[in-house]
Amino acid sequence: MIKEPGTTSEKLPGDDRLYRRLFEASTHAVLVYTSSQIVAATPAAVRLYGYSDVSQIIGRHPADLSPPKQADGLDSRAGAASHIREAYASGISHFEWLHQRADGTTFPAEVSMTRLDFQEGPVLRATIRDLSEQKEMEARLRQRADSLEHRLHERNQELLESNQALEREVAALQNTERALSDQKAFFKQLFDASPEGIVLLDREDRILKVNQAWLDIFGYQVEEVAGRTINELIVPDMLEQEGSTLSETVLDRRPVQAETKRQRKDGVLVDVSILGAPVLIGDDQIAVYGIYRDISGQRRMEEESRLAAAALENTAEGVMILDRDRRVVKVNKAFARITGYGKQEVIGRPMPFRSLQRERGEDDRDIWRALDQDGHWEGEVWNRRKGGETYPELLSLSTLKDGQGQVSHYVCVFNDISEHKEYQRQLEFLAHHDTLTGLPNRTLFQQECQQAIGRAKRSGKVVGILFLDMDHFKTINDSLGHPVGDRFLKDVASRLKEVIRESDLVSRFGGDEFAILVDNIDDPEDVATVANKVREVLSEPVRVDEYELAASCSIGISLFPADGEDASSLLRNADTAMYRAKEKGRNCIQFFSADMNARAYEELLMSKALRDALDQEQFVLHYQPSVCLDTFKIVGVEALVRWEHPEQGLVPPSTFIPLAERNGLIGELGRWVFREACRQAVAWRDQGLPSLRMAVNVSARQFGQRHLITELSREIDSSGMLASDLHIEITESMMMENPDRARRTLEAVARMGVDIAVDDFGTGHSSLSYLKDFPIHYLKVDRSFVMGLPEDQDALAIVRAIVAMAKNLKLKVIAEGVETARQRDLLAEMGCDEAQGYFFSRPRRAADIAQLLKENRPLP
Repeated sequence: MIKEPGTTSEKLPGDDRLYRRLFEASTHAVLVYTSSQIVAATPAAVRLYGYSDVSQIIGRHPADLSPPKQADGLDSRAGAASHIREAYASGISHFEWLHQRADGTTFPAEVSMTRLDFQEGPVLRATIRDLSEQKEMEARLRQRADSLEHRLHERNQELLESNQALEREVAALQNTERALSDQKAFFKQLFDASPEGIVLLDREDRILKVNQAWLDIFGYQVEEVAGRTINELIVPDMLEQEGSTLSETVLDRRPVQAETKRQRKDGVLVDVSILGAPVLIGDDQIAVYGIYRDISGQRRMEEESRLAAAALENTAEGVMILDRDRRVVKVNKAFARITGYGKQEVIGRPMPFRSLQRERGEDDRDIWRALDQDGHWEGEVWNRRKGGETYPELLSLSTLKDGQGQVSHYVCVFNDISEHKEYQRQLEFLAHHDTLTGLPNRTLFQQECQQAIGRAKRSGKVVGILFLDMDHFKTINDSLGHPVGDRFLKDVASRLKEVIRESDLVSRFGGDEFAILVDNIDDPEDVATVANKVREVLSEPVRVDEYELAASCSIGISLFPADGEDASSLLRNADTAMYRAKEKGRNCIQFFSADMNARAYEELLMSKALRDALDQEQFVLHYQPSVCLDTFKIVGVEALVRWEHPEQGLVPPSTFIPLAERNGLIGELGRWVFREACRQAVAWRDQGLPSLRMAVNVSARQFGQRHLITELSREIDSSGMLASDLHIEITESMMMENPDRARRTLEAVARMGVDIAVDDFGTGHSSLSYLKDFPIHYLKVDRSFVMGLPEDQDALAIVRAIVAMAKNLKLKVIAEGVETARQRDLLAEMGCDEAQGYFFSRPRRAADIAQLLKENRPLP
């Protein structure tokens, strides 16, 4: 029972002295007072207010521990009275208050007042928590870079959770304190509801009592800890000596304080701060108490702060932090590396924007205005290093604000983008220029052409487009290789640049195609003059190493406005005219005309019909037998594709195969031929017909594709065909375009068990060395040699030589185009293995071939 202000009841019931000891040993600053005076205070409160003895506080009005006015101008005594009334009325009051120490200094604190009801009447218990360090920490946190901002969030979250925990604690205390009838309950509540873990030990280090906070820290239930030693429960093996030393020190009546690790029930180590002290009654030490606080979160924050600082220091971007006066307060290592300035050279100096030239033409004041308005600015600037060198820089500026919402710091993050700018410049050049010759590419040419058309519309002038294709360039590449071809093209590009005017533009579109833009002319004849100059300058042979190469070209010309209103149509029409020039024998000039456009339109329609034919399965295979010249019986067939057009009837391959090559459909068509030929071969085998070889032609485009082997293997596997029954035919020029790649492809085909034949043998422009280097099984003598037999003695000699060479190389020979019995007999006499031609059979449908196989008779 409280007797007089400044005194407490003389005797506490039960363990009154024990609970009073615990109250006085609390690390919290706690005041107990009535509406007008302080009646009790913990030693921690006496120390907090800077007094030497509790008597200096007892009996004073609570407002006497505050300055006359609060920070917001509120009268302290009136405000204190208001909060005291609120606490008496509602049972609790929680607020921040500016307090004053004995020496007159002030400090902010968090006050939690709770009404405690006793028999003698209610009193208020106020827990005072000094917020000075928290306020200072908040100020420091607001000064950190954006990269540390998440720490502020986590700290705020922690504070929020702490406040929430405190609110829950206060609510729990309120519920408990209402049931208390004496001071024993009051001190017990302080013990149980403390946010810090408290343990009471006997002199044998055995646990007498713990509060819930301690149990929560270490994950135990109260019945699991009673009577057990503290070291047994929570001291890990590796810290056993430390734990014993702390216990011995406290038992020796000396308080201890330490930050260390202790072990939870689940084995997890937690960081804790420990305050241990003896509990004395008179001179007798009756127990030991320990106060534990989980500081794992604090340690994590410290580690995160350390990592964030390390990351800031070691990031590749330069970082500079300015105070509110825009003076440098911190820079990282990258700042020194990029600018050349050392830290000591810039700390305390203003950030120099005055000499910068911004990409967007903004003034320094515009940047700071945008920064103050939006809180962020980002852009490219030109900065200057210590040595005077200027460099492009990507700069990002952000503001940091204090608790009052005022700008406290600026964070500048920048990067030297010199290499990026150079890379952009190179990309821009590559995007609009040919890598081999350095000439503008198609994209840039079309842009310039469109601009020239715009000028011509305003001035009434003429624009001309010359589309050039080098004659027989493929022969140079196939026979001498791509390096020679590339040097040839570079020489052509140099000659074209020499012959055009400064206002004109020459471009390479790819391969051996060039285009010239002739701008601002009055008469179309001027374009013809330029074309003749081009043809003349290219008529001189090009010398590459020991080779002297012919350099003629075919030129197509289109004119604005006569042949088109935009760059695309002019180029398309010039391209059409160029193809007409090639049809006329090459090395000539052809102006575009309306009938060419009609032909181009007709080809466009045919291309669409060809695509539709693939989708609608209008293609069929016919098969031409290959006959053994010993038995004259069928030993193989060659699969030949035919187009059964629903309106035009059977379209010959000479019409649609070149078109498929030009529009890229040859690959899809070739895959269909592979698939259908394999399917048909298996169907004949399943009918019990004699085994025979299925020959399939491979186009140049198919042969150059990387997935040829995969597709071939897939079709063989999915159809169930034997690889040994398949036979692919390629031409000499296909092998010699890229001999190394061709060898790898053919070796992969041969490993699958598929035979390889060289079609149209003797008509290529390559060395015969491939016959021994490549895995070839058959030579097919071209029909141009066979058709002259036996009268053409030159053809006869060539065929004899081919057959003899093949025999020496252990290759088989198939003669194409046999149309007479005399040719058949002569080829058999030479030792030719097989023949095919109209003399034996025209290409037939699958059903007709099946009938011939059933008959199994000699042909014809």
